[in-house]
Amino acid sequence: MKKWVFKQADKALATDLAKECGISGFTALLLVSKGICDPFEIDEFLSDELVLQDPYSFVDMQKSVERINFAIENNQKIAIFGDYDCDGITSTVLLYSVLKELGACVSYRVPLRDEGYGISVSAVGELKEKGVQVIITVDNGITAFEAVDFANKLGIDVVVTDHHLPSEKLPNAFAVIDPKRADCPSEFKDYAGVGVALMFCSALCDAPFEDLIYSYGDLVAIGTIADVMPILNDNRGIVKHSLELIKNSSRLGLKALVEESGLKKDSFNTSSVSFGIAPRINAAGRVLDPNIAIDLLLSTDEEQSKDLAKKLCEANIKRQQLEKDILKQAEEKLSADNSMINAPVIIVSGENWHSGVIGIVAARLCETFSRPAIVFSFDGEMAHGSARSVDNASIYNIIAENPEFVDSFGGHSSAAGISVKKENFKKAVVNIENSAKKLYPEMPFNQLEITCKLNPKNVDINTVYAQKVLMPFGEKNEQPIYALCDMVIKSITELSGGKHLKIAVSRQDEEKTLEVMKFFTTMSEFAYKTGDRVDIAVTLESSIFNGIERVSVIVKDIKPFGVDADKTLKELRKYQNFKYFGEDIELKIERQNIVDVYLKIRNLKKITANETELLLLFGKTDFLRLRVILDILFELDFIKFSYSGNYNIEYIENVKKKDLTESSVYNLFC
Repeated sequence: MKKWVFKQADKALATDLAKECGISGFTALLLVSKGICDPFEIDEFLSDELVLQDPYSFVDMQKSVERINFAIENNQKIAIFGDYDCDGITSTVLLYSVLKELGACVSYRVPLRDEGYGISVSAVGELKEKGVQVIITVDNGITAFEAVDFANKLGIDVVVTDHHLPSEKLPNAFAVIDPKRADCPSEFKDYAGVGVALMFCSALCDAPFEDLIYSYGDLVAIGTIADVMPILNDNRGIVKHSLELIKNSSRLGLKALVEESGLKKDSFNTSSVSFGIAPRINAAGRVLDPNIAIDLLLSTDEEQSKDLAKKLCEANIKRQQLEKDILKQAEEKLSADNSMINAPVIIVSGENWHSGVIGIVAARLCETFSRPAIVFSFDGEMAHGSARSVDNASIYNIIAENPEFVDSFGGHSSAAGISVKKENFKKAVVNIENSAKKLYPEMPFNQLEITCKLNPKNVDINTVYAQKVLMPFGEKNEQPIYALCDMVIKSITELSGGKHLKIAVSRQDEEKTLEVMKFFTTMSEFAYKTGDRVDIAVTLESSIFNGIERVSVIVKDIKPFGVDADKTLKELRKYQNFKYFGEDIELKIERQNIVDVYLKIRNLKKITANETELLLLFGKTDFLRLRVILDILFELDFIKFSYSGNYNIEYIENVKKKDLTESSVYNLFC
């Protein structure tokens, strides 16, 4: 479940801005909902002109350019040290290509995932043996203190280009280019690593941004989208001007990857990059070798490009299978240990789980259980973990509370890496859970930001056109999500062999019927039936069928109309704290309450539903009471019960009669 949060938008202000800026009233309302309320800001946001800041506004840019120019003029060996993810790979390809054009004697080095993130002492030694005199890091280096000190000792100058948050001190490098330096006056701070590399290349080439974007914008846009950077300001300009370059790329490797991925060019957008291109480039670093992705993006041979693109697609399939297998094992472990299901942080571990996918598994668990999640893989005497978190809860701060049990960690509020010695693992888990409870007595839920409520009458192609001018969508410029409230389900139809659902809905007092799509949901997983009243969160997209453009309505979430979802979520957290920490809850359960729930389960036989859907099925009672009653019935072996993000309940036939007092849970609340 997600907490629905409705954005606030001043309709009167939107009306005034629409007139002043010459845009539709609905477009103005969408902009106001995003906090863009000034006519100058609106003109800038909607402009097609590419305006980026001066690269020399970055601290150390001038001295970095002078050092690299000196290296080029004197034929000194330059090595680029990148990273194994999509941002690091595109950064490496961009800088390598530009330096090659400038006549530099340049090579690159990207670590395998098993070597760990960032430049290391051993890597510096390896580059020294090859005669390297200058190292440029991309998408890493801001915390590489030991490696930089070792390079200095060997007489190698290091230029760090990074976008990650520095610690209190900077590495003792020849130069450090990072917009997040406290003393960096650059106005925009939220570049990807490849965006910082672009700024460096612009200064090196002394060329207009338009020329660089035409040649390399595809790389910069892919890295920016893949690293989930805000699609605002400079990033927005870069992505907006580069999507066409990706779709119809002259880069043979990228062209082959787009074709091999089966991406549709008539609907190509940032999602095509996020879910089509980026995972395949990332797959090289996760399960193969990141150099394969670099070779693809640098390829000038058509047959080689096709072969490498196929390898990346196969690697992505392998990555998906590894992820699926580990996720299944993780869920089985959680099912076998019911206590962990109610913990404020979902923590699960396994032996030798693939390091390249545990972060994705953590993200899946975080999404499923709407709580922070850490997935650990044991390797010898160490457990290496990857963490993801829900909105408004910092997993970094939670982990940071336990330095005595954590060997090392790093990251930010929504994602982190962590290493723990095997001997300290159990203590670390207990203390992380206690820290989470201390910092977040009621753990926040993932949020679904609703742009506004939408009258079904306004679901038409004009509304889609009104939102299209805000594209490209992405982080901090999300596609609008609309709420269709108090809709009645008229019919439910299975599509694609039962994998998807088409649902016809309408207002009670209106004739117009909308067809909405609920993807990747089977009929047995759908808790609603014809006649139910629901609120539906949707996105609107345009699609072309038989040459006619029409609106596609895509379901993002659905909940029963009239159920107090916020109250339900609060009661869920109360229940979890009761089960995990033993916190007292005030609750009185009558025998008839239990009988009513049991009879309903006997009637339905099998149930799969989330919290609010359960309340719909059981007559909109309070969730806390219902959840405890299910525990009682399960304890007495009257039902089969499991939880995996949804509640799976099954009636057991011909059970032996038992007295309710045989349940320890019942005795707590009778």
